[in-house]
Amino acid sequence: MFGLEVLSDAEQYLRVIRDNMRVAQSRHRVMLTPQKRISFEVGNYGFLEVPHMRSEWRFNMKGKLAPRYVGPCKM
Repeated sequence: MFGLEVLSDAEQYLRVIRDNMRVAQSRHRVMLTPQKRISFEVGNYGFLEVPHMRSEWRFNMKGKLAPRYVGPCKM
């Protein structure tokens, strides 16, 4: 009888593990799906992302306070 109790406990643990894996996989699936595409038209305004080194050269700022975006710019 001792063996059957161990087997039933192991099956319960496997069910819990599988349920947790399904939840984790669904969370990852949501995070990896592409977000909605934003469409711009001619004449709209938007912010442009500045590469890290360019922000140092252009704005003479380095580190956390260097601007990450420039704008608003007319598209």
